[in-house]
Amino acid sequence: MLLKDKVALITAGASGMGRAAAELFAREGAQVIVVDINDQAAKDTVSAIEAAGGSAASAIVDVRDLGALKALAEQVQKEHGKLHILYNNVGIPGAAGLDLTEEEWNTGLEINARASFFLSGYLTEALKAAEGASVIFTSSTSGLIGSPYSPIALPRQRPRVLRHRCDHPRGRWHHRDVVPHHRVTGGPALAEPR
Repeated sequence: MLLKDKVALITAGASGMGRAAAELFAREGAQVIVVDINDQAAKDTVSAIEAAGGSAASAIVDVRDLGALKALAEQVQKEHGKLHILYNNVGIPGAAGLDLTEEEWNTGLEINARASFFLSGYLTEALKAAEGASVIFTSSTSGLIGSPYSPIALPRQRPRVLRHRCDHPRGRWHHRDVVPHHRVTGGPALAEPR
């Protein structure tokens, strides 16, 4: 078992790729925390994992609520003391085109970018305590190659993937100082931006 005695948290873990990852991680021995906004789907995922002999719990969280994300991180720290795997899988396709409303724009950013950024920051101590944790981000191929359906098109500039530095909620950090990170995309991924 590759993940025996490891703790894994998966956002949007009650359906699709998140549920598949939750079931796989549990089969490999991880204690899985299924985070989702859909209570029944999260319970169903936990039940399926337990029926297969795995260990799981659910946490019902609206990832747009930073207070709820912080409370989740505090709960993980209190109950487990460390986190070996953070799989930031949450994301929505969102509205497209240039006629977006401000609410549609904000919702897309809150769910697709802000939630994973802040949750990763709130869980930094638990990840460091694992002494060998991984943070996984699901992303769209639109972040790598652009799309005419994206709300903002940059015709003369190729998209770039920010991989090395970012502004962390608690100050400046470099990803190599915390934990390895991995990007999962729905299509072919470039090893390095062009």
